[in-house]
Amino acid sequence: MEKTMIEIHKATADLRNTSEYWSSVSYDEKCKYLSGLIAERKGHRPGPLQILVKELTFPVLAGTGMNTVRKIAEYIGKNLGMDCFQMSIDRNRCLAHLLLDNIDHGHGYSLSFNSCQIKSLQAYVLRTVGIEESGGGESLSRYYLNNEFREDRHVFDLVRREVAKKHLSAKARAVVMDSLDYAELMCRGLCK
Repeated sequence: MEKTMIEIHKATADLRNTSEYWSSVSYDEKCKYLSGLIAERKGHRPGPLQILVKELTFPVLAGTGMNTVRKIAEYIGKNLGMDCFQMSIDRNRCLAHLLLDNIDHGHGYSLSFNSCQIKSLQAYVLRTVGIEESGGGESLSRYYLNNEFREDRHVFDLVRREVAKKHLSAKARAVVMDSLDYAELMCRGLCK
């Protein structure tokens, strides 16, 4: 796994109980609950290909603690509808692991990530953990900006006030202000 990549796959068992571990329910108990929920909502048991639980793995730094991992789990619950029921940090491999409920509780259908959600999640994880984005591939700048805007709708106003305090040439000030305007419009969904 690259140092800046997240990985999402079907979970098949409980996370390994490390010294940094949290669990609200076991993997088997969660699968039993989700199977019952699907039967109740859809009128049949889940098929053999339906994924009830996913595991998310992402890199962490030496100073990353469970509070940071919990913050990422809360972001996933709020923005993607996937509740975390187990988390651990593997210090030997510098990885955090989350087990996520992969079922929409209202309808009983499996949840899935689209490419924009994965990039936004990756940007959020990297920023929250404090890992610099690698130079290869597509930049995550758009997703960093969207995440910042989602957390604080006034972030661009704050930056404008800071820029106004700086001694910049008229041209530099115009470029920075136009860039901020464009970034805010993009975050509001008013331009691409």
